[in-house]
Amino acid sequence: MLLPEEFEKWKKATGLNIHEIYGQSETGLTCAVSRGMKIKKGSMGKAIPPFEMQIIDDKGNILPPGTEGNIAIRIKPTRPIGLFSGYLNNPEKTSLTELGDFYVTGDRGTIDEEGYFWFLGRYDDVINASGYRIGPSEVENALAEHPAVAESAVIGFPDPIRGEVVKAFVVLTPEFRSHDPDKLVRELQQHVKKVTAPYKYPRMDILLLRFNCQKKIHFAIMKILFQLQMFRFIWNPKFPRRYFHQGYQVLAPLNLSDFEAINRCERDLPENFNFAGDVLDRWAQLEQKGERPPNPALWWINDKGAEVKWNFRELGLLSRKVANALTKSCGLQRGERVAVILPRVPEWWLVNVACMRTGLIFMPGTIQLTAKDILYRLTASKAKCIVASDEAAPAVDSIVSNCPALKTKILVSENSRSGWLDFNELFKSASEEHNCVKTGSQEPMAIYFTSGTTGSPKMALHSQSSLGIGYTLCGRYWLDLKPSDIMWNMSDTGWVKAAIGSVFSTWLQGACVFVHRMTQFNTDIFLDTLNNYPITTLCSAPTVYRMLVQKDLKSCNFKTLRHCLTGGEPLNPEVREQWKSQTGLELYEGYGQTEVGIICANQKGNEIKPGSMGKGVPPYDVQIIDENCNILPPGKEGDIALRLKSTRPFSFFSEYVDNPSKTAATMRGNFYVTGDRGIMDSDGYFWFVGRADDVIISSGYRIGPFEVESALIEHPAVVESAVVSSPDPIRGEVVKAFVVLSALFKSANTEKLALELQNHVKKVTAPYKYPRKVEFVQELPKTITGKIKRNVLRDQEWGRA
Repeated sequence: MLLPEEFEKWKKATGLNIHEIYGQSETGLTCAVSRGMKIKKGSMGKAIPPFEMQIIDDKGNILPPGTEGNIAIRIKPTRPIGLFSGYLNNPEKTSLTELGDFYVTGDRGTIDEEGYFWFLGRYDDVINASGYRIGPSEVENALAEHPAVAESAVIGFPDPIRGEVVKAFVVLTPEFRSHDPDKLVRELQQHVKKVTAPYKYPRMDILLLRFNCQKKIHFAIMKILFQLQMFRFIWNPKFPRRYFHQGYQVLAPLNLSDFEAINRCERDLPENFNFAGDVLDRWAQLEQKGERPPNPALWWINDKGAEVKWNFRELGLLSRKVANALTKSCGLQRGERVAVILPRVPEWWLVNVACMRTGLIFMPGTIQLTAKDILYRLTASKAKCIVASDEAAPAVDSIVSNCPALKTKILVSENSRSGWLDFNELFKSASEEHNCVKTGSQEPMAIYFTSGTTGSPKMALHSQSSLGIGYTLCGRYWLDLKPSDIMWNMSDTGWVKAAIGSVFSTWLQGACVFVHRMTQFNTDIFLDTLNNYPITTLCSAPTVYRMLVQKDLKSCNFKTLRHCLTGGEPLNPEVREQWKSQTGLELYEGYGQTEVGIICANQKGNEIKPGSMGKGVPPYDVQIIDENCNILPPGKEGDIALRLKSTRPFSFFSEYVDNPSKTAATMRGNFYVTGDRGIMDSDGYFWFVGRADDVIISSGYRIGPFEVESALIEHPAVVESAVVSSPDPIRGEVVKAFVVLSALFKSANTEKLALELQNHVKKVTAPYKYPRKVEFVQELPKTITGKIKRNVLRDQEWGRA
């Protein structure tokens, strides 16, 4: 930036004007003082075609002349031809440059009534002192007018009263290097007061730097060196402040930028973290200041017309009452385990957040659990308390005598039940005053039972940070959420996918969690909900999309829906194509596990390759390896694994509780092995082949069941299928398909249809993969999460059922 003092010196010495320009690598030249224009001292001129430049606020609103804001370029309805296409292979960084209808430069400035722009500083350079916003360039310009100053850098510095104050680093001109420093500092402070507004003067002692001309530090480099010492702590990402490490780490709250840096493993975990206190309560504070959109934090409806809307402040108040009910009324202690078996009711979210506030360990379970399932979970976890609804209470009572650790049963119901405490009564009598406990970042937070498709479920223990910070990037980039979004995640409350989409990722971004409790899933009701409510983001399992594409979706009017996601099982390419052709919306698949969260994803801005589950996502280094930990080349099938560095990522689960051998079995050398098989192509895209124990080896060929199932579903006769190995005396094993037929084909000749399906698979995929055996069934065995239990079918085939 050209200083007015330098402009005047140049013109006086040469008689020539200097015509300043402003631009970026991404945009080229966007603003200039052109020949023939009036030159205003300190201004960088007016916007030049094809760009429409504006000063906007942090919500994308255009600000009036004289008001400081973000320098931005309008990109809608038409993106200017001069603007860069994007950061190569970095859609996350590309998306960060956009806010509503604008490309945001990252610089702060003002515009006057004649359309002249003034540069104030980089977005994160602006200093907030006692409520005043001070651009460092204003102070630097003032200092440059003093003959003692060769150059300077101005930053914010922590102050216990004002939050931060202005501090200046000054390089002296040779003739002033021998002057008394104390007097010179006071002289410079008084000079700034006279030249600019008095509140902008550097209050901290000015650091005078005496460099020889040959060793003079360049202005920009000097700023970078100073800023390396600093990091931001205030929650609101719109008004960053900078602090030195010493003495401030505990006192100031983390912000979203901090969480993203931690999630990328670019910064260390803080010693303490609590999602309720450090995230939810921060959003509540922003609501009170009017700095968050007015949409709810939780929006719940059911089939009977009931509706609940809570903002973050109300969520905080109500969850504090539940926290008191659990600890004071029920006597539960920090670190004890609470089993929660509830359907999609608002109380599930209250109990979840209350456990965070109190340091209790939350253990969710689906209402589809049988008495045997519940017994296993209660005894294995040694749970002290269970919170359940009418659906699960009878099963709990039938096995409770075999659960010696269980001390408290809480019923969420309009009815009462003998031996159970009434949640509503506990809630009514509880105080609203509660102080959130100061939990450690790696203190236990929740236990999720794995789906148990190949044996008894394991207890995956997650920490406060693995869930509470570990899904920051997921919410920002895969879910593509902003505070104005309304997210409908269809996952059952018993599984980690509910934690991802209905708690942590969504609330980290300040967005709204939408919930529709349907007595039974119904595609018509589902589509009516999408039509009638302002849902922007939808996430559901591929099974739901398979059902929806059977409907006439072109007649639907999804007014606000803009982003659709899927996960939990592989997405068939045919389903994706049908959804996109009928709705015009892309389906973004994600792949992950209970233990480590999202591993791969198709994200906005990246090309989607049909059948691929996308690329690896930060912070993980995803690789395909062999049994000896060798990384395999593109196109080679192997084990999907995460390469670890010197330390285990904080976003990992802590352990399988009371099962060190299973925990250790997930590691192979420097890799965490997912237990899934896959392939990576030369562009870094991953394809899911199947679980390691699902892969079929027939006559030396390795065949993934998903490839065959994807081929089958392209045939109009097939609603869904499951492919497993079946014994064969010659080939060792062959492919067998269990097929559920669509209504139109249920009366078809089965022999002819089986042959037709076999030939269809031969054409769609490699001929050796076709199912040599086909069996038509009414339904497939599934887990309570809806995943196909191929192990049951495989055991049946091999005579082990």
